[in-house]
Amino acid sequence: MTAMLTVLSTTGIVALSTFGAAVSYLLHRVKKASVVVAVAVLAAMLALNTLAFYATFVRHDTLSVNTTGSLIVDPPGVLVAELIVGLAFLVAVYSAGYMEEDLHGAYYPLLLLFTGSMVGMCYTQNILLMLLFLEISSFFSAVLVLYGERGKEALRAAVIYLAVSILESIFVIAGLFVVVSSLGMSLAHIASVNVHTLYSIKISGNAAFLAGLLFMLGFGTKASLFPFGLIWLPPAHSEAPAPVSCLLSGVMIKTGFLAMLRCLHPLSFSCSYSMVQTLMLLTLLSTVTGCIGMMVEKDVKRILAFSSIVQMGYVVLGVIYVLAMPLGLSSEYAVKGMEGCFYHIVNHSILKPLLFMVSGVFWRSLRVRDYRKLAGAARRAPLPVALWFLAAISLGGLFWPTAAFMSKHLVLECCKSFFLDPLTLKVEVLGVYGLYGLIYFIAALVTFITLMNVGIHALWRPSQPSCEFRRPSTAMLIPMVVLAVLCILAGAPGKSYISRAVSEVAEYYLSIMEGGGA
Repeated sequence: MTAMLTVLSTTGIVALSTFGAAVSYLLHRVKKASVVVAVAVLAAMLALNTLAFYATFVRHDTLSVNTTGSLIVDPPGVLVAELIVGLAFLVAVYSAGYMEEDLHGAYYPLLLLFTGSMVGMCYTQNILLMLLFLEISSFFSAVLVLYGERGKEALRAAVIYLAVSILESIFVIAGLFVVVSSLGMSLAHIASVNVHTLYSIKISGNAAFLAGLLFMLGFGTKASLFPFGLIWLPPAHSEAPAPVSCLLSGVMIKTGFLAMLRCLHPLSFSCSYSMVQTLMLLTLLSTVTGCIGMMVEKDVKRILAFSSIVQMGYVVLGVIYVLAMPLGLSSEYAVKGMEGCFYHIVNHSILKPLLFMVSGVFWRSLRVRDYRKLAGAARRAPLPVALWFLAAISLGGLFWPTAAFMSKHLVLECCKSFFLDPLTLKVEVLGVYGLYGLIYFIAALVTFITLMNVGIHALWRPSQPSCEFRRPSTAMLIPMVVLAVLCILAGAPGKSYISRAVSEVAEYYLSIMEGGGA
Protein backbone atom coordinates (compact mmCIF):
# COMPACT_ATOMS: atom_id res chain seq x y z
CA MET A 1 0.00 0.00 0.00
CA THR A 2 2.79 2.40 0.91
CA ALA A 3 4.61 1.49 -2.30
CA MET A 4 1.54 2.29 -4.40
CA LEU A 5 1.09 5.63 -2.64
CA THR A 6 4.75 6.41 -3.27
CA VAL A 7 4.43 5.70 -6.99
CA LEU A 8 1.27 7.80 -7.21
CA SER A 9 2.85 10.67 -5.31
CA THR A 10 5.95 10.77 -7.53
CA THR A 11 3.98 10.72 -10.78
CA GLY A 12 1.49 13.19 -9.31
CA ILE A 13 4.24 15.76 -8.70
CA VAL A 14 4.99 16.13 -12.42
CA ALA A 15 1.28 16.22 -13.34
CA LEU A 16 0.59 18.77 -10.61
CA SER A 17 3.35 21.08 -11.86
CA THR A 18 1.85 21.06 -15.36
CA PHE A 19 -1.69 21.68 -14.07
CA GLY A 20 -0.47 24.42 -11.75
CA ALA A 21 1.43 26.12 -14.57
CA ALA A 22 -1.75 26.22 -16.69
CA VAL A 23 -3.85 27.66 -13.86
CA SER A 24 -1.14 30.15 -12.91
CA TYR A 25 -0.94 31.43 -16.47
CA LEU A 26 -4.73 31.72 -16.84
CA LEU A 27 -4.82 33.86 -13.70
CA HIS A 28 -1.68 35.88 -14.40
CA ARG A 29 -3.66 39.08 -15.05
CA VAL A 30 -5.29 38.92 -11.62
CA LYS A 31 -3.15 40.74 -9.06
CA LYS A 32 -0.86 38.30 -7.24
CA ALA A 33 -3.07 35.34 -8.19
CA SER A 34 -0.23 33.74 -10.16
CA VAL A 35 2.02 33.99 -7.10
CA VAL A 36 -0.55 32.43 -4.78
CA VAL A 37 -1.27 29.57 -7.19
CA ALA A 38 2.43 28.82 -7.74
CA VAL A 39 3.26 28.83 -4.03
CA ALA A 40 0.23 26.64 -3.23
CA VAL A 41 1.07 24.15 -6.00
CA LEU A 42 4.71 23.94 -4.92
CA ALA A 43 3.58 23.36 -1.32
CA ALA A 44 1.40 20.48 -2.54
CA MET A 45 4.29 19.10 -4.62
CA LEU A 46 6.55 19.27 -1.57
CA ALA A 47 3.97 17.39 0.50
CA LEU A 48 3.70 14.65 -2.14
CA ASN A 49 7.44 14.26 -2.47
CA THR A 50 7.83 14.19 1.30
CA LEU A 51 5.55 11.15 1.24
CA ALA A 52 8.06 9.42 -1.03
CA PHE A 53 10.89 10.68 1.19
CA TYR A 54 9.18 9.21 4.26
CA ALA A 55 8.56 5.86 2.56
CA THR A 56 12.17 5.66 1.37
CA PHE A 57 14.17 6.91 4.34
CA VAL A 58 11.88 6.14 7.29
CA ARG A 59 9.85 3.07 6.28
CA HIS A 60 12.62 1.79 3.95
CA ASP A 61 10.21 0.71 1.21
CA THR A 62 12.73 1.41 -1.57
CA LEU A 63 12.92 -2.11 -2.94
CA SER A 64 9.16 -2.46 -3.34
CA VAL A 65 8.97 0.55 -5.65
CA ASN A 66 12.40 0.36 -7.21
CA THR A 67 11.37 -0.44 -10.76
CA THR A 68 7.98 0.12 -12.37
CA GLY A 69 8.50 0.39 -16.13
CA SER A 70 10.40 3.62 -16.69
CA LEU A 71 9.73 4.80 -13.13
CA ILE A 72 12.39 4.46 -10.44
CA VAL A 73 11.92 5.52 -6.83
CA ASP A 74 15.35 5.10 -5.25
CA PRO A 75 17.13 6.92 -2.39
CA PRO A 76 19.31 9.25 -4.55
CA GLY A 77 16.38 10.25 -6.75
CA VAL A 78 14.05 10.89 -3.82
CA LEU A 79 16.68 12.95 -1.99
CA VAL A 80 17.46 15.17 -4.99
CA ALA A 81 13.76 15.59 -5.78
CA GLU A 82 13.12 16.72 -2.20
CA LEU A 83 15.85 19.34 -2.58
CA ILE A 84 14.38 20.50 -5.90
CA VAL A 85 10.82 20.98 -4.68
CA GLY A 86 11.83 22.42 -1.31
CA LEU A 87 14.13 25.00 -2.89
CA ALA A 88 11.58 25.82 -5.61
CA PHE A 89 9.02 26.61 -2.89
CA LEU A 90 11.42 29.05 -1.20
CA VAL A 91 12.39 30.55 -4.56
CA ALA A 92 8.71 31.16 -5.39
CA VAL A 93 8.31 33.11 -2.15
CA TYR A 94 11.54 35.05 -2.75
CA SER A 95 10.43 35.85 -6.30
CA ALA A 96 7.30 37.58 -4.98
CA GLY A 97 9.60 40.34 -3.72
CA TYR A 98 12.35 40.17 -6.31
CA MET A 99 10.28 39.87 -9.52
CA GLU A 100 7.63 42.48 -8.67
CA GLU A 101 7.51 43.85 -12.23
CA ASP A 102 7.14 40.39 -13.81
CA LEU A 103 4.53 38.79 -11.58
CA HIS A 104 1.81 39.21 -14.20
CA GLY A 105 3.65 37.38 -17.01
CA ALA A 106 4.67 33.79 -17.62
CA TYR A 107 7.36 33.75 -14.93
CA TYR A 108 5.57 31.55 -12.39
CA PRO A 109 4.14 29.07 -14.95
CA LEU A 110 7.68 28.66 -16.32
CA LEU A 111 9.01 28.19 -12.78
CA LEU A 112 6.51 25.38 -12.15
CA LEU A 113 7.28 23.65 -15.44
CA PHE A 114 11.02 23.97 -14.78
CA THR A 115 10.58 22.37 -11.35
CA GLY A 116 8.32 19.58 -12.60
CA SER A 117 10.69 18.59 -15.39
CA MET A 118 13.63 18.36 -12.96
CA VAL A 119 11.60 16.16 -10.63
CA GLY A 120 10.58 13.99 -13.59
CA MET A 121 14.27 13.36 -14.32
CA CYS A 122 14.81 12.17 -10.75
CA TYR A 123 12.09 9.53 -11.06
CA THR A 124 12.88 7.91 -14.39
CA GLN A 125 15.39 5.20 -15.17
CA ASN A 126 14.93 5.27 -18.95
CA ILE A 127 18.01 7.02 -20.33
CA LEU A 128 16.22 8.67 -23.24
CA LEU A 129 13.53 9.94 -20.87
CA MET A 130 16.20 11.27 -18.51
CA LEU A 131 17.64 13.21 -21.43
CA LEU A 132 14.17 14.40 -22.46
CA PHE A 133 13.36 15.71 -18.99
CA LEU A 134 16.76 17.42 -18.78
CA GLU A 135 16.27 19.12 -22.13
CA ILE A 136 12.75 20.21 -21.22
CA SER A 137 14.10 21.72 -18.00
CA SER A 138 16.90 23.34 -20.02
CA PHE A 139 14.37 24.99 -22.33
CA PHE A 140 12.21 26.38 -19.53
CA SER A 141 15.22 27.55 -17.53
CA ALA A 142 16.72 29.21 -20.63
CA VAL A 143 13.49 31.20 -21.06
CA LEU A 144 13.69 32.15 -17.37
CA VAL A 145 17.26 33.37 -17.94
CA LEU A 146 15.78 35.91 -20.37
CA TYR A 147 14.13 37.61 -17.38
CA GLY A 148 17.63 38.74 -16.38
CA GLU A 149 18.15 42.42 -15.70
CA ARG A 150 20.83 42.89 -18.39
CA GLY A 151 18.84 42.18 -21.54
CA LYS A 152 21.51 41.59 -24.20
CA GLU A 153 23.78 39.64 -21.88
CA ALA A 154 20.84 37.51 -20.71
CA LEU A 155 19.87 36.75 -24.32
CA ARG A 156 23.43 35.77 -25.16
CA ALA A 157 23.60 33.53 -22.06
CA ALA A 158 20.33 31.80 -22.98
CA VAL A 159 21.50 31.13 -26.55
CA ILE A 160 24.80 29.65 -25.32
CA TYR A 161 22.88 27.57 -22.78
CA LEU A 162 20.56 26.07 -25.41
CA ALA A 163 23.40 25.49 -27.88
CA VAL A 164 25.38 23.52 -25.30
CA SER A 165 22.21 21.60 -24.39
CA ILE A 166 21.94 20.46 -28.01
CA LEU A 167 25.55 19.31 -27.88
CA GLU A 168 24.79 17.49 -24.64
CA SER A 169 21.93 15.63 -26.33
CA ILE A 170 24.18 14.55 -29.18
CA PHE A 171 26.70 13.04 -26.76
CA VAL A 172 24.04 11.14 -24.78
CA ILE A 173 22.32 9.77 -27.89
CA ALA A 174 25.72 8.73 -29.25
CA GLY A 175 26.34 6.91 -25.96
CA LEU A 176 23.04 5.08 -26.38
CA PHE A 177 24.03 4.06 -29.92
CA VAL A 178 27.25 2.58 -28.53
CA VAL A 179 25.28 0.62 -25.90
CA VAL A 180 22.72 -0.89 -28.29
CA SER A 181 25.39 -1.64 -30.90
CA SER A 182 27.61 -3.45 -28.39
CA LEU A 183 24.65 -5.54 -27.25
CA GLY A 184 23.76 -6.51 -30.82
CA MET A 185 20.39 -4.79 -30.59
CA SER A 186 18.75 -2.87 -33.40
CA LEU A 187 18.64 0.92 -33.21
CA ALA A 188 14.88 0.65 -32.72
CA HIS A 189 15.60 -0.50 -29.16
CA ILE A 190 17.41 2.71 -28.25
CA ALA A 191 14.27 4.08 -26.58
CA SER A 192 14.00 1.04 -24.33
CA VAL A 193 17.49 1.23 -22.81
CA ASN A 194 17.29 2.01 -19.10
CA VAL A 195 19.53 1.85 -16.06
CA HIS A 196 18.34 -1.68 -15.27
CA THR A 197 19.47 -2.73 -18.77
CA LEU A 198 23.00 -1.45 -18.10
CA TYR A 199 23.16 -3.40 -14.84
CA SER A 200 21.72 -6.67 -16.13
CA ILE A 201 23.68 -7.00 -19.40
CA LYS A 202 27.46 -6.69 -19.24
CA ILE A 203 29.10 -4.61 -21.96
CA SER A 204 32.67 -5.17 -23.17
CA GLY A 205 35.39 -2.96 -21.67
CA ASN A 206 36.12 -0.72 -24.69
CA ALA A 207 32.45 -0.22 -25.55
CA ALA A 208 31.59 0.46 -21.89
CA PHE A 209 34.34 3.07 -21.63
CA LEU A 210 33.30 4.79 -24.87
CA ALA A 211 29.66 4.87 -23.78
CA GLY A 212 30.71 6.12 -20.34
CA LEU A 213 32.85 8.87 -21.85
CA LEU A 214 29.94 10.04 -24.01
CA PHE A 215 27.62 10.05 -20.98
CA MET A 216 30.26 12.04 -19.05
CA LEU A 217 30.42 14.65 -21.81
CA GLY A 218 26.63 14.64 -22.14
CA PHE A 219 25.05 14.53 -18.69
CA GLY A 220 28.30 15.77 -17.15
CA THR A 221 27.94 18.99 -19.13
CA LYS A 222 24.75 19.76 -17.21
CA ALA A 223 26.63 18.92 -14.01
CA SER A 224 29.21 21.66 -14.86
CA LEU A 225 31.91 19.14 -15.78
CA PHE A 226 34.87 20.21 -17.92
CA PRO A 227 35.00 21.20 -20.76
CA PHE A 228 31.48 22.13 -21.93
CA GLY A 229 30.09 22.89 -18.48
CA LEU A 230 32.44 25.86 -18.31
CA ILE A 231 30.90 27.30 -21.47
CA TRP A 232 27.26 27.58 -20.41
CA LEU A 233 27.29 27.74 -16.61
CA PRO A 234 29.02 31.08 -15.80
CA PRO A 235 26.94 33.20 -18.23
CA ALA A 236 23.62 31.43 -17.52
CA HIS A 237 23.94 31.47 -13.73
CA SER A 238 25.19 35.05 -13.60
CA GLU A 239 22.76 36.63 -16.08
CA ALA A 240 19.61 34.91 -14.83
CA PRO A 241 17.53 36.69 -12.17
CA ALA A 242 18.73 35.78 -8.67
CA PRO A 243 15.83 33.37 -7.91
CA VAL A 244 16.46 31.50 -11.18
CA SER A 245 20.19 31.38 -10.40
CA CYS A 246 19.24 29.74 -7.09
CA LEU A 247 17.56 26.87 -8.93
CA LEU A 248 20.20 26.56 -11.65
CA SER A 249 23.06 26.36 -9.19
CA GLY A 250 21.21 24.83 -6.27
CA VAL A 251 19.51 21.88 -7.99
CA MET A 252 19.68 21.97 -11.80
CA ILE A 253 23.31 20.86 -11.95
CA LYS A 254 22.50 18.11 -9.39
CA THR A 255 19.96 16.56 -11.80
CA GLY A 256 22.66 16.39 -14.49
CA PHE A 257 24.99 14.76 -11.98
CA LEU A 258 22.33 12.21 -10.95
CA ALA A 259 21.74 11.25 -14.60
CA MET A 260 25.49 10.84 -15.13
CA LEU A 261 25.85 8.74 -11.97
CA ARG A 262 23.01 6.43 -12.98
CA CYS A 263 24.68 5.74 -16.32
CA LEU A 264 28.30 5.44 -15.15
CA HIS A 265 27.68 3.26 -12.12
CA PRO A 266 26.63 0.10 -14.03
CA LEU A 267 29.29 0.68 -16.71
CA SER A 268 32.04 0.85 -14.07
CA PHE A 269 31.85 -2.95 -13.64
CA SER A 270 33.45 -3.32 -17.09
CA CYS A 271 35.91 -0.42 -17.27
CA SER A 272 36.47 0.93 -13.79
CA TYR A 273 40.15 1.89 -14.15
CA SER A 274 39.87 3.94 -17.34
CA MET A 275 36.56 5.47 -16.27
CA VAL A 276 37.89 6.55 -12.86
CA GLN A 277 41.05 8.05 -14.36
CA THR A 278 39.12 9.99 -17.04
CA LEU A 279 36.51 11.27 -14.61
CA MET A 280 39.16 12.39 -12.13
CA LEU A 281 41.02 14.25 -14.87
CA LEU A 282 37.87 16.08 -15.99
CA THR A 283 37.01 16.86 -12.36
CA LEU A 284 40.48 18.24 -11.69
CA LEU A 285 40.33 20.49 -14.75
CA SER A 286 36.87 21.72 -13.70
CA THR A 287 38.06 22.51 -10.18
CA VAL A 288 41.24 24.31 -11.25
CA THR A 289 39.49 26.45 -13.88
CA GLY A 290 36.67 27.17 -11.43
CA CYS A 291 39.16 28.39 -8.82
CA ILE A 292 40.89 30.61 -11.39
CA GLY A 293 37.52 32.04 -12.41
CA MET A 294 36.65 32.85 -8.79
CA MET A 295 39.95 34.64 -8.24
CA VAL A 296 39.87 36.83 -11.37
CA GLU A 297 36.17 37.77 -11.45
CA LYS A 298 34.82 40.96 -9.90
CA ASP A 299 31.13 40.30 -10.62
CA VAL A 300 29.55 38.75 -7.50
CA LYS A 301 27.23 36.43 -9.44
CA ARG A 302 30.00 35.20 -11.73
CA ILE A 303 32.12 34.45 -8.67
CA LEU A 304 29.24 32.35 -7.33
CA ALA A 305 28.85 30.64 -10.71
CA PHE A 306 32.50 29.58 -10.81
CA SER A 307 32.20 28.53 -7.18
CA SER A 308 29.45 26.08 -8.19
CA ILE A 309 31.88 24.46 -10.63
CA VAL A 310 34.41 24.05 -7.81
CA GLN A 311 31.85 22.61 -5.39
CA MET A 312 30.61 20.07 -7.93
CA GLY A 313 34.20 18.86 -8.04
CA TYR A 314 33.81 17.60 -4.46
CA VAL A 315 30.55 15.91 -5.41
CA VAL A 316 32.05 14.05 -8.39
CA LEU A 317 35.20 13.20 -6.44
CA GLY A 318 33.09 11.55 -3.75
CA VAL A 319 31.28 9.28 -6.20
CA ILE A 320 34.52 8.21 -7.88
CA TYR A 321 35.30 6.04 -4.85
CA VAL A 322 32.24 3.90 -5.54
CA LEU A 323 33.17 3.60 -9.22
CA ALA A 324 36.62 2.39 -8.11
CA MET A 325 35.29 -0.54 -6.05
CA PRO A 326 35.77 -3.10 -8.87
CA LEU A 327 39.50 -2.27 -8.66
CA GLY A 328 39.61 -3.54 -5.09
CA LEU A 329 38.88 -0.35 -3.17
CA SER A 330 37.64 -1.02 0.36
CA SER A 331 33.88 -0.69 0.76
CA GLU A 332 34.53 1.49 3.83
CA TYR A 333 36.13 4.18 1.63
CA ALA A 334 33.42 3.81 -1.00
CA VAL A 335 30.67 4.38 1.57
CA LYS A 336 32.45 7.42 3.02
CA GLY A 337 32.99 8.87 -0.43
CA MET A 338 29.34 8.43 -1.43
CA GLU A 339 28.15 9.85 1.89
CA GLY A 340 30.40 12.87 1.39
CA CYS A 341 29.15 13.24 -2.19
CA PHE A 342 25.44 13.42 -1.32
CA TYR A 343 26.06 15.29 1.93
CA HIS A 344 27.77 17.98 -0.15
CA ILE A 345 24.89 17.95 -2.63
CA VAL A 346 22.54 18.79 0.26
CA ASN A 347 24.89 21.43 1.69
CA HIS A 348 25.46 23.13 -1.66
CA SER A 349 21.72 23.12 -2.37
CA ILE A 350 21.25 25.14 0.82
CA LEU A 351 24.32 27.40 0.86
CA LYS A 352 24.61 28.47 -2.77
CA PRO A 353 20.96 29.59 -3.10
CA LEU A 354 21.42 31.62 0.08
CA LEU A 355 24.43 33.38 -1.45
CA PHE A 356 22.56 34.03 -4.71
CA MET A 357 19.61 35.45 -2.75
CA VAL A 358 21.96 37.85 -0.96
CA SER A 359 23.48 38.83 -4.32
CA GLY A 360 19.90 39.54 -5.43
CA VAL A 361 19.55 41.95 -2.52
CA PHE A 362 22.76 43.68 -3.58
CA TRP A 363 21.36 44.17 -7.06
CA ARG A 364 17.77 45.09 -6.20
CA SER A 365 18.69 47.37 -3.31
CA LEU A 366 21.98 48.90 -4.48
CA ARG A 367 22.11 48.12 -8.22
CA VAL A 368 25.61 46.71 -7.65
CA ARG A 369 27.21 43.49 -8.93
CA ASP A 370 30.88 44.47 -8.71
CA TYR A 371 31.95 43.57 -5.18
CA ARG A 372 34.42 46.50 -5.15
CA LYS A 373 31.40 48.83 -5.12
CA LEU A 374 29.63 47.19 -2.17
CA ALA A 375 31.00 49.64 0.42
CA GLY A 376 28.22 50.64 2.79
CA ALA A 377 26.02 47.63 2.03
CA ALA A 378 26.35 46.27 5.57
CA ARG A 379 24.98 49.51 7.07
CA ARG A 380 21.96 49.50 4.78
CA ALA A 381 21.25 45.76 4.63
CA PRO A 382 22.86 44.27 7.75
CA LEU A 383 20.88 41.00 7.81
CA PRO A 384 21.67 39.95 4.20
CA VAL A 385 25.36 40.77 4.69
CA ALA A 386 25.44 38.77 7.94
CA LEU A 387 23.84 35.84 6.10
CA TRP A 388 26.48 36.17 3.37
CA PHE A 389 29.23 35.69 5.96
CA LEU A 390 27.40 32.70 7.46
CA ALA A 391 27.07 31.00 4.05
CA ALA A 392 30.62 31.91 3.00
CA ILE A 393 32.16 30.42 6.15
CA SER A 394 29.97 27.33 5.84
CA LEU A 395 30.68 26.76 2.13
CA GLY A 396 34.42 27.18 2.66
CA GLY A 397 34.22 24.18 4.94
CA LEU A 398 37.48 24.92 6.78
CA PHE A 399 36.05 25.04 10.30
CA TRP A 400 34.16 22.54 12.41
CA PRO A 401 31.15 22.26 12.68
CA THR A 402 30.18 24.16 9.52
CA ALA A 403 28.00 22.31 7.02
CA ALA A 404 30.52 21.88 4.21
CA PHE A 405 33.25 20.87 6.68
CA MET A 406 31.32 17.66 7.36
CA SER A 407 30.91 16.70 3.71
CA LYS A 408 34.34 17.83 2.51
CA HIS A 409 35.98 16.04 5.43
CA LEU A 410 34.44 12.74 4.29
CA VAL A 411 35.60 13.24 0.69
CA LEU A 412 39.12 14.42 1.52
CA GLU A 413 39.56 11.73 4.15
CA CYS A 414 39.04 9.17 1.38
CA CYS A 415 41.71 10.92 -0.71
CA LYS A 416 44.15 10.46 2.16
CA SER A 417 43.17 6.82 2.47
CA PHE A 418 43.77 6.25 -1.22
CA PHE A 419 47.25 7.68 -0.85
CA LEU A 420 48.25 5.73 2.24
CA ASP A 421 46.89 2.26 1.41
CA PRO A 422 48.97 0.59 -1.34
CA LEU A 423 46.47 -2.26 -1.67
CA THR A 424 43.51 -0.16 -2.79
CA LEU A 425 44.52 0.74 -6.35
CA LYS A 426 47.35 0.25 -8.79
CA VAL A 427 50.60 1.79 -7.60
CA GLU A 428 50.97 4.24 -10.48
CA VAL A 429 47.82 6.16 -9.57
CA LEU A 430 48.43 6.49 -5.83
CA GLY A 431 50.31 9.78 -6.17
CA VAL A 432 47.46 11.22 -8.24
CA TYR A 433 44.91 10.50 -5.52
CA GLY A 434 47.13 12.01 -2.83
CA LEU A 435 47.64 15.09 -4.99
CA TYR A 436 43.88 15.40 -5.44
CA GLY A 437 43.42 15.70 -1.70
CA LEU A 438 45.87 18.63 -1.61
CA ILE A 439 44.27 20.33 -4.61
CA TYR A 440 40.79 20.15 -3.12
CA PHE A 441 42.03 21.51 0.20
CA ILE A 442 43.47 24.47 -1.71
CA ALA A 443 40.13 24.83 -3.53
CA ALA A 444 38.41 25.10 -0.13
CA LEU A 445 40.86 27.88 0.83
CA VAL A 446 40.19 29.74 -2.43
CA THR A 447 36.43 29.47 -1.89
CA PHE A 448 36.65 30.76 1.67
CA ILE A 449 39.02 33.67 0.92
CA THR A 450 37.17 34.80 -2.21
CA LEU A 451 33.70 34.79 -0.66
CA MET A 452 34.92 36.42 2.55
CA ASN A 453 36.59 39.13 0.46
CA VAL A 454 33.21 39.99 -1.05
CA GLY A 455 31.65 40.29 2.40
CA ILE A 456 34.52 42.39 3.74
CA HIS A 457 34.02 44.93 0.94
CA ALA A 458 30.40 45.26 2.07
CA LEU A 459 31.64 46.28 5.54
CA TRP A 460 33.66 49.23 4.26
CA ARG A 461 32.38 52.77 4.57
CA PRO A 462 31.40 54.34 1.25
CA SER A 463 33.77 57.04 0.01
CA GLN A 464 30.85 59.05 -1.35
CA PRO A 465 27.07 59.13 -0.78
CA SER A 466 25.55 56.07 -2.41
CA CYS A 467 22.59 55.96 -4.74
CA GLU A 468 18.97 55.41 -3.76
CA PHE A 469 18.52 52.34 -1.55
CA ARG A 470 15.60 49.90 -1.87
CA ARG A 471 15.00 47.97 1.32
CA PRO A 472 14.55 44.21 0.66
CA SER A 473 10.98 43.04 1.15
CA THR A 474 9.83 40.55 3.75
CA ALA A 475 9.14 38.03 0.97
CA MET A 476 12.85 38.14 0.09
CA LEU A 477 14.11 37.95 3.67
CA ILE A 478 12.00 35.00 4.89
CA PRO A 479 13.47 32.38 2.47
CA MET A 480 16.97 33.64 3.27
CA VAL A 481 16.41 33.17 7.00
CA VAL A 482 14.97 29.68 6.41
CA LEU A 483 18.05 28.69 4.39
CA ALA A 484 20.31 30.16 7.09
CA VAL A 485 18.60 28.00 9.73
CA LEU A 486 19.00 24.93 7.50
CA CYS A 487 22.65 25.87 7.02
CA ILE A 488 23.23 25.80 10.77
CA LEU A 489 21.29 22.54 11.20
CA ALA A 490 23.23 20.89 8.35
CA GLY A 491 26.47 21.45 10.25
CA ALA A 492 25.13 20.35 13.63
CA PRO A 493 27.05 17.37 15.05
CA GLY A 494 25.24 14.08 15.61
CA LYS A 495 22.91 11.89 13.60
CA SER A 496 20.59 14.25 11.74
CA TYR A 497 18.01 13.38 9.10
CA ILE A 498 20.51 14.57 6.51
CA SER A 499 23.27 12.23 7.66
CA ARG A 500 20.82 9.33 7.85
CA ALA A 501 19.55 10.02 4.33
CA VAL A 502 23.01 10.26 2.76
CA SER A 503 24.07 7.10 4.63
CA GLU A 504 21.14 5.25 3.11
CA VAL A 505 22.07 6.49 -0.38
CA ALA A 506 25.61 5.20 0.14
CA GLU A 507 24.36 1.83 1.40
CA TYR A 508 22.02 1.61 -1.60
CA TYR A 509 24.91 1.85 -4.07
CA LEU A 510 27.11 -0.38 -1.94
CA SER A 511 24.46 -3.13 -2.01
CA ILE A 512 24.38 -2.91 -5.81
CA MET A 513 28.16 -3.15 -6.06
CA GLU A 514 28.36 -6.10 -3.70
CA GLY A 515 25.57 -7.85 -5.60
CA GLY A 516 27.37 -7.36 -8.90
CA GLY A 517 24.59 -5.19 -10.33
CA ALA A 518 20.98 -4.21 -9.76
